[in-house]
Amino acid sequence: MLVFIFSTQLCAQKKSKFNTMDKNAKNTEVHWNGNISYGNTDFIGDLKFNPPGKFLPNIALSLKLNKEFNIKNSIQFGLITGKNSGENIPGLGIPFLNFRSQFTQAYIAFRKALSPQGLKKLQVHLISGIGYHYGDVELTSEQGEIVTKNPADIWSVFFPVGLEMSYYIQEDWGVIVSFSDQMFGRDNIDLYENSSNGLDHQLIFNLGFCFKLK
Repeated sequence: MLVFIFSTQLCAQKKSKFNTMDKNAKNTEVHWNGNISYGNTDFIGDLKFNPPGKFLPNIALSLKLNKEFNIKNSIQFGLITGKNSGENIPGLGIPFLNFRSQFTQAYIAFRKALSPQGLKKLQVHLISGIGYHYGDVELTSEQGEIVTKNPADIWSVFFPVGLEMSYYIQEDWGVIVSFSDQMFGRDNIDLYENSSNGLDHQLIFNLGFCFKLK
């Protein structure tokens, strides 16, 4: 009887200990989620969108992963690849200039939830961070029948600020709309510099789906 009572108490203590550890682990668990989205970019620099010209549409594909520390704060790791283009409006003695760029960007950002805690399906987040931009750029100059092409590789740091709105159709997946403005640290992303226009930047508007990782 003494052995039976001792064994029962020992099992109860072990069970209580393990339950406490599981409960604490659950409270400190770090969750991951992310999204994949696709959309348009709008480059704003010395060479930019010109509706009557030969402007080509720009596209961007984004993959983002978020590491949540609590219900309000998380860190976002982003990878974006896409195309940029822009051109000027030629005038008397001014050649027609246009650039085309295939770019890749990687960044890290702080992600802050703006939506109330009670909303689980609809979530709104503010993004702000720093990243690295690399572009394979070609600048074309056309004046009469003379066409000159100038290819170059351009890199720059950039500072993304954006807003994400996601709606979870199911518990683990949904749709997301994101908008970001990316300020570059250089003025020659389009291989053309004009000090009166300030630094180059671009706008990205994407639509895709979001997911949770368990």
